[in-house]
Amino acid sequence: MNFWCQTEQFLLADSAYKLTQTVIPAYKAPAAYQASNAEFNFRLAKSRVRNEHTIGMLKSRFASLKELRLHLYKREHMVPYIKWEYRCMILHNMLAELNDTWESLYGNAEGSNDSETAYMPSELALNFRARVKQLCLLHFGKL
Repeated sequence: MNFWCQTEQFLLADSAYKLTQTVIPAYKAPAAYQASNAEFNFRLAKSRVRNEHTIGMLKSRFASLKELRLHLYKREHMVPYIKWEYRCMILHNMLAELNDTWESLYGNAEGSNDSETAYMPSELALNFRARVKQLCLLHFGKL
């Protein structure tokens, strides 16, 4: 079964999230102590930090992104928000290409989620994370 092509998209998450076919969290102990899992967790954490910095930078540059109040009752309600976010990203990239002198003055206030619930990830989710891990470690020459 080719589980890689089932979703084609996934979210990177910390170990507080449960493993699904679309959410790839870090490994928890004791599995996190295996060398390949620890390397995967390290790469995952680096990616997540880059994402958080990018979001923080955009929010500090475009205050309107901080003020978005989401009322998403239907799927099509997301479209205006996504378009606005894309416009901010495009403008940011255009200004960066023009070598503007704006400096990022943002902080990184990441919320934490201490509640942990017991669950058993599905076999498909476990296989999917294994495949993502394999591709990640191959990419960085660690496999």
